[in-house]
Amino acid sequence: MNIRRMLTNLWVLIQKGIELQAYTELYLQGGMTREEYISKMKEIDKQYE
Repeated sequence: MNIRRMLTNLWVLIQKGIELQAYTELYLQGGMTREEYISKMKEIDKQYE
């Protein structure tokens, strides 16, 4: 296995997780509507495909 590729994949997963967590917190605190939240989650999924 290529260690560099594994570390890159891990870094991408960490970045995605941080971004998802931030928007989840914003949604839970009332800073976004449900529709905005779902739209943002779909956008993030596409970004990290």
